[in-house]
Amino acid sequence: MFSEIKSAGLFGLNAFMVTVQASIAPGQPSFDIVGMPDIAVQESKARIRAVLGHLELKLLNGKVTVNLAPASVRKIGSMFDLPIITALMKLGGLITADLSDSVFIGELSLDGKLAPVNGALSMVLTAAQNGAKRVFLPKANAKEASVADGIEVYGVEHVAQIMEFLRHGTGLSPEEKYVPKRREGAHLLDFADVMGQSQAKAAIEVAARCRADTYTRRWSDRWPRCPHIRYAAPPPPPGPACSSPRRTAHRWPLRTVSPSCHFLAFCGAQPRQIPRRPCDL
Repeated sequence: MFSEIKSAGLFGLNAFMVTVQASIAPGQPSFDIVGMPDIAVQESKARIRAVLGHLELKLLNGKVTVNLAPASVRKIGSMFDLPIITALMKLGGLITADLSDSVFIGELSLDGKLAPVNGALSMVLTAAQNGAKRVFLPKANAKEASVADGIEVYGVEHVAQIMEFLRHGTGLSPEEKYVPKRREGAHLLDFADVMGQSQAKAAIEVAARCRADTYTRRWSDRWPRCPHIRYAAPPPPPGPACSSPRRTAHRWPLRTVSPSCHFLAFCGAQPRQIPRRPCDL
C-alpha cells in the first residue's frame, strides 16, 4: 500500500517542495523516516504515535516507511508532522479524497493540536508557484500565509478538523485574504525596521551624535571635534619665524582623531588627552 502527500521545506529563507511518501508492508511493527531527515524530523515519530493514540487510530500495524523526497536534500524542522500523519491516514483508508493539489504544513502537539512553524509565507508562495490550489497549515500562520495569491489557505487548529473536512467537507473554511493597511503620509526610514546589527547601529548613532562625517577629508579640513575627547589648547598664532615654506607646511597642528574614537567612546573608553604640537618658533 502506498500514499503520497505534498509539503514544503525550508533551506535558510528559501522554500522548496517536498513529497511525503508512505508505504506499509507486513512484518514486525516499525516506523522509519528516510530522506535525510534531521533530529526534529526524526522526533516526529514520537509525536505522531502520541497523536494516533490520542485519536485511537491504529495505523502502524506493520512495517511503515516514510520517505521525504527529494532524498538528496536535507529536511530541517518540524513542519513535516502534519503531512506525515495525513499520509498515514490516507494510507489507512481514513481519507479517500484527491489531495494532488493540496499542500500540508504544520507541527503537531501530543494532543493533536497544530503549533505554528517558521517560514510559512515562503513555503506557501513556493507551493502556489508549483501549482498547488490549497494549503493546510496551523491557524496561527493562516493570516500570514493569506497574503499569497492564487492559493486557498486553510487554518487548522486540530488534526481532527482535517479528517472531518476531507471526509465530509465541513469544519474548515478558507482564510480571508489579509490586505495590509496603507500608512498615511510618507514612510520614514527607522533603525527599528533593521533586524539585528546592534553594533553597527550603535556606531552610526554615536557618529551621528558627534556630527562625524562618513567620508575622508583633507588634512587641513579635519574631522569635527568629538565631545567625548578633551583637546589641548589651540596653538599660538604663527610668528614671523614660520614664514619659510618648510615651516609653513607644518603650520597645522598634528592630532590623531578618527571615526573609531566615537565608537570607542560609546563602548566606555575614558576621555584622553590628544597633544597638539605647534610649529617650532
